[in-house]
Amino acid sequence: MANDGQNIQLLHSKNAGQKEYVLHGVHYVVGHFMGKGFPWEKTPNLTSDTLNANNYSPVGKYGENGAPVYVPDYERSKAKELFFVNRFNLVASDMISVNRSLPDPRRAACRLKRYDLLALYSPVGKYGENGAPVYVPDYERSKAKELFFVNRFNLVASDMISVNRSLPDPRRAACRLKRYDLLALPNTSVVITFHNEAWSTLLRTVHSVLNRSPLGLLHEILLVDDASERTFLGRPLEAYADELSASSGVPIRILRSPSRIGLIQGRIIGAQAATGQVLTFLDSHVEATTGWLEPLLHRLSQAPQTVVCPVIDIINDQTFAYSRSFDSHWGAMNWALSFRWFSVGARELKRMRLRHYDQTATYRCPIMAGGLFAMQREYFFHLGAYDSALRIWGGENIEMSLRVWQCGGRVEIAPCSHVAHLFRSSSPYSFGEREVGEVLYINNGKQTV
Repeated sequence: MANDGQNIQLLHSKNAGQKEYVLHGVHYVVGHFMGKGFPWEKTPNLTSDTLNANNYSPVGKYGENGAPVYVPDYERSKAKELFFVNRFNLVASDMISVNRSLPDPRRAACRLKRYDLLALYSPVGKYGENGAPVYVPDYERSKAKELFFVNRFNLVASDMISVNRSLPDPRRAACRLKRYDLLALPNTSVVITFHNEAWSTLLRTVHSVLNRSPLGLLHEILLVDDASERTFLGRPLEAYADELSASSGVPIRILRSPSRIGLIQGRIIGAQAATGQVLTFLDSHVEATTGWLEPLLHRLSQAPQTVVCPVIDIINDQTFAYSRSFDSHWGAMNWALSFRWFSVGARELKRMRLRHYDQTATYRCPIMAGGLFAMQREYFFHLGAYDSALRIWGGENIEMSLRVWQCGGRVEIAPCSHVAHLFRSSSPYSFGEREVGEVLYINNGKQTV
């Protein structure tokens, strides 16, 4: 087309941000350049060692307060070569500390303004606070459906909830009024075994223990990793645990099994490594509520040959809503040696309804659920610990309960202690070639023998 007597040839550009034309045989590109490189640039043939090398080595105060960094003459050829790795001066970047200072660019009025930092703390809004349900937005539902099969719960909903979320206090009025002499209670090692657990559910378990326990009673928290394959459960978890341990003052240790051993053997490893007076076993997807620990330790200080369990409340696997479990139920088994919940037996219920009955007292339970309980460490090993012939998971709660009762001990539930558990409709785990049902069948068969 003609323009002021000059011939301009317009070209069709593939990029909306560019306009291209040819004038007097010269190709012009107007706008943002979106190409991969200029034709006169020759990318050096970089070796794998060069590309994977970490040359970070900060020098003195280089770059402090946002000052420019000029590469020394003897490093310029290296800087020119490495420029093509990230398309910036990598040598200069590696000379600057990752903690370098920057000037404060704010206006004077902005510097003087003050904010309520506590009110601003909100990892993902107030989702799930006080145990409220979380409903995934429409645009995230396909993602939630896809990720459900990773852990067999709504992982998207879980990740929308703070690891420090609040829960309602589910205790009876008498339990809230009860006071304990903390100095007279034994300390405890909390043992949590996990395999490929989600980051949010695992850390919500740990945070709930720290946030709702007298720290003086927490001797340590032991996280037993049963050969997890998730990368975030490796070094990132160790770094997080170290920081959390330093801020809380409670030692948090991670014990790792190089091969898949299952819950039973994992708990044995944790118990052997524990140095607290009491062993408190928890699953890796629970949330402790206010006042959960003191009733367990108080009962064990009175009756050392006792296994004490909390009331197990419910976390919904879809919405992560917290629900308080009903009172006056206990664990038992059917003739197939499968654990079941039943209403408390008539004789025990009659005792609980006596006029002067202490509503905060523990009550007897035939078979414990097995996921959450506390017992004296010395008594645990006196009984022989878990049966080492039982594999992976399943049936160990029945075997342990029967052994406790037969050896003069007791299994009890503390009504003033509530721990919420994430119940799933199916298990995400497999154990080599065997699935959950087969392992349970084998373990129950061993108990029968």
